[in-house]
Amino acid sequence: MTAGRIARRLAIGLPLALVAVLAVLYLARNHLVKSAVENGSRQALGVEVALAGVDLDLRGTTFGMEDYRAHNPEGFDPGDFLRLERGALAVEGGSIFSSTIVVPRLQLEGLHLELLQTAEGSNFGTVLSHLEAFRGEGGPEPSREGKRLLIRELVIQGISVSARLELPGADPVQAQAEVKGLRMTDVGGEEGLTIGQVAGVVTQAVLDRALDEVGGRLPEALARGLRGRLGGMTGLDELGIHLEGASGSGSVDPGDLLDKVKGLVGGGSR
Repeated sequence: MTAGRIARRLAIGLPLALVAVLAVLYLARNHLVKSAVENGSRQALGVEVALAGVDLDLRGTTFGMEDYRAHNPEGFDPGDFLRLERGALAVEGGSIFSSTIVVPRLQLEGLHLELLQTAEGSNFGTVLSHLEAFRGEGGPEPSREGKRLLIRELVIQGISVSARLELPGADPVQAQAEVKGLRMTDVGGEEGLTIGQVAGVVTQAVLDRALDEVGGRLPEALARGLRGRLGGMTGLDELGIHLEGASGSGSVDPGDLLDKVKGLVGGGSR
């Protein structure tokens, strides 16, 4: 083989090899982030969590995800306690692989709660009890190791609640309701929160907003149980988190940030 042919083959083969290596590294990064979200959420909520797709831009500064599912606790019917259709964030300086991640806005859209109360207990009560222990209010304090997020603004829109009360000797009582979006600021304060702690904040905030807005339309015993469980937890304001509605002066375009990562989600890790 002549030197010219070798050079031509190298000219073709090396770029293809480089592309293949970059593709492998890119997919590996997506897998690492996907695992971090699933594992952190699992530790905080005490249930199995599955995330269908995630994707990062090449610099690791923009992140998108879709179809996040926190399943029901053990002992309850198979299904989801919480499902999120999609979410997106952009990182301010550095990347998502930095030890402290500053997030100007985390935007979540299409969050669905499936609340279940039986004579033995409730799925939301089980999750909130685990979350309380995870925070150190009734169990070991969560580890301070790992990445921490400073979220300046967290917006959740498209919230729906489905509630079901099942008691012996009575027909099941069901209710469904739509909940206005919500907006939180200063999530993480100065020190930041782990991924699991953020999952806990989102869960508590959505349950609190659902009870406040549509509690009167939920089955009475279920609403009473939810009110009592939330009332026994540290409030978000005590954690330094400011909670408000997504309407009014704090409103944002629901497609604003999500449009910026439209090209990310859908081609991510599966």
